[in-house]
Formats: sequence, C-alpha cells, structure tokens
Amino acid sequence: MEISDNQIKALKYLILKSKDAGLETKKICFALIDGSEGLTKSVFFTCNSKDAQYGLHDMVSSNGTTHLQEIMKSVGTEMIFSNHGGYFDAEGIFNSHLKEGEDYTHTLWLSKNRYDKTALELTKECVEKIVLKDPLYNF
Repeated sequence: MEISDNQIKALKYLILKSKDAGLETKKICFALIDGSEGLTKSVFFTCNSKDAQYGLHDMVSSNGTTHLQEIMKSVGTEMIFSNHGGYFDAEGIFNSHLKEGEDYTHTLWLSKNRYDKTALELTKECVEKIVLKDPLYNF
C-alpha cells in the first residue's frame, strides 16, 4: 500500500505534538521518515544521546501518550520505530556495546524489522538539516 503525502504529514504532525519526546528525538524521527522515502525503505541513525533513546522509547511505549506504533499501523505501513543500545560496525554486525571513545551509543530504526541489517544509515548531517515545523499548517 502506498502511503500518501498527507499521511506522512499527519504522522509528522503527531510526532511534533508528542509530549513524550524532546526536539532532538523529533528531529531524528523526521529524518528517519524523510530517509525512508515514503515509508518504503528501512533506515537507521546511530547517536550518543540518551534523550533520543528515551524519547523514542516513550513515544512507542504503551506507558506514553503518543502510541507511535499504533499510529504507524493506522497509516497503513508495516514499518515500525525501534531503538537499541549499540551500533553497526564496518562488517555490518550490530554490536550492543559502546563505540570506542564514547560513553553512550544507541541506534534508532524505522524499518519492518528490529536490528534491520539491510537498513540504510542516515548521517548526522541528515538529522542536523531537519527543521521542525508543523507539516499540516506550516507554522
């Protein structure tokens, strides 16, 4: 099923309005959505931010108020947001420990599968260029 531009805008709007996550997490989610090219390609982003990890967890969790996985289902996609401590190494193996020289490493996905080894990695620049704005009303 093809996801419409309006469905993508609505998804971003609900993420933007979420009380479960901060601005950094929301920028990463927007970058993942953009990188997925209409929720058709698996993507991931590795960072060293506890705020991003906890923010995404809270948006996905049934204890939060966003219920992001239910929103994804209602949009009509099998794609899910997920996050896990660790990173992919040069051989494409997921390591659940810290990158050398970092005190925290976490990976956030937008994919059909957790730990998706076929996902494309987003760069820090992809996330940094995201401007959080209301996609429905352009405020």
